Amino acid sequence: MTAAAFAAAPPQGYSAPSAGGPPPVAAFLDLEDDFRKARDVEALRMALVTGARKLAAYDCALLLECDPTLTRALTKGPGRLWRITAASGASSVDRQAPFLQAFEKLIADLAAESETELENAQDFVLDGDDIDADLVAHTQAFPHVLWVPLRRPDGRLIGALAVFNRIAWAPAPATLLAALAGPFGHAFGALTDRNFDLSGHVAAWRGKARVGLGALAAVFLVLAFPVRFSTLAPAEVVGAQPTLVSAPMDGVVRDIVVEPGDQVAAGAPLFTLVDTKLRNDFEVAEKARAVALAKYQRAVQNAVTNRRDSQDIAVAKADLEVAEAELALAQDLFTRTQILAPRAGVIVYSSKSDWLGKPVTTGERVMDIVDPADLELRVDLGVSDATALKTGMRAKLFLDGDPLSAVGAEISRIGYRPTPNAERQMVYRVFADFTEGGSPRLGARGTARIDGDRVPLGFYLFRRPLAALRQKIGL
Repeated sequence: MTAAAFAAAPPQGYSAPSAGGPPPVAAFLDLEDDFRKARDVEALRMALVTGARKLAAYDCALLLECDPTLTRALTKGPGRLWRITAASGASSVDRQAPFLQAFEKLIADLAAESETELENAQDFVLDGDDIDADLVAHTQAFPHVLWVPLRRPDGRLIGALAVFNRIAWAPAPATLLAALAGPFGHAFGALTDRNFDLSGHVAAWRGKARVGLGALAAVFLVLAFPVRFSTLAPAEVVGAQPTLVSAPMDGVVRDIVVEPGDQVAAGAPLFTLVDTKLRNDFEVAEKARAVALAKYQRAVQNAVTNRRDSQDIAVAKADLEVAEAELALAQDLFTRTQILAPRAGVIVYSSKSDWLGKPVTTGERVMDIVDPADLELRVDLGVSDATALKTGMRAKLFLDGDPLSAVGAEISRIGYRPTPNAERQMVYRVFADFTEGGSPRLGARGTARIDGDRVPLGFYLFRRPLAALRQKIGL
C-alpha cells in the first residue's frame, strides 16, 4: 500500500460532476444545506456518503466513526475502535459483508501501527503484499482511496470519510471533499448533543460518578466526625433548699404584706387570711368561758353555806375546763390567720393579684423563702431531649438579658420521672450547681445548654428526624 498527501498529487484524473450539474460552489452549498436539514444522525450520515457525489464522482464512499472511550471499555487497551456506520448506495450497513469487514480490519491495523496517521487527510492505493487479499479482490475496480478525517467544532475526532475511485485523486475534488469535514462536524455535534451519544454519556457519567463518589465520601466523613452532643432547654435560677410557706387551714387570702423578692427576717408577717368567723368564734368562746367561770365561783360559794350544793362544784369545774379548751382552740385558730416567716430569706411567689381573695386549703403552697446565698439552676428538659443524662455533666446558662456570656454549672440531680411544666408539657427537672464562683440573681431565666458525650455528627443532626420517622412508621 502506498500513500501520499492528496495536495501533492497531480491534477490528472479529476472526475468532475456530470455535465449540466451545478457548479462546485453551488453543489457544496446545497450539500451543506442538506446537513443542516438532517433530522437525525442517520439522515446526516446518508447525506454525506451519497450527497458527496455532487462535488466529485466516485465509485464508493464509507463513513467510519471512532470512539476511544468505547474502545478502552471493550478491548481494555489504548486506541480507537473504527466502525463503518454508513455506505453509499445502501440504506443500512451489512456488517457481515466481506468487503466491509476487510476494510475495517485494514483501518484497525493502521490504527495499531500509528493512530495519529489516520487523523490526517491523505490518499492511498490498495495494493501491495501487506493488503488483505479479499480487500484487494473487492477493490480492484476502485483501488484509490481518499481519507478525510471528520472532527467536531471543539476538535474531537468523529471519524473519517473513505472515498474509493477508479483513478488517482486530483487536488480539486480532494479539496472539495475535505472541505465537507467542517459543516458535517458542526451538524454531527448539534445532533449528537440533542440525541443520545453513548460515548459522550459514558464519559460524562464517569466524570459525574467520580465527583459524586468523592462528594459522597466527603459527606460520610463529615457525618462521622465526632462532636459533643448538646441540647438546649429553658432554665431558671432557683433556691437550692427553699422553705415552703403554706396555708395553715382552709380560708381566703385577705392581704399579703410582702412583695416578691423582699428580704424578710424570721417571724416577720407574710400574709393574712380572712378572720371574721374566727374572730367571732374567739369572742363567743371568751364569753362562754366567763359564764362557766361565774357558774363555778357560785357553786363554790354555795357549797360553803349549803353542803348539798357541794356536789355541783365538780360539774361547774368541768364546764369551765371545756370552755377554757374551746377558748384556747378559738384563740389558736384566730392567731393562725396571720402567717409569719419561719426563717430569714427572700420571698418567692408569683404576684399579689394571683392570691388576693383566693380560697386556699390546708397545706396549699403560697410562697417560698429562699436563702439568696444558696442558689442552683433548674432546667426543664423536654422528654425527647433527655438522652443519656447523668450527674456530673457540664451545663452552661445563657441569660435572656445577657446572651453573649455563659455561666458554668454541673448537673447535681435529675428528676426520676417527667412532670408537667407551666405550659403543660412533660419535662424532666434537672438541677445543676453553679461552678464558676458567683451565681446569677434569684429568678433569672435563660437557656441552658447541657453537654453530653461525643457522638457522630450525623446522629447529632438527624436524631430528631429519625425519631419522628420511627414513630411515624411504628418501628
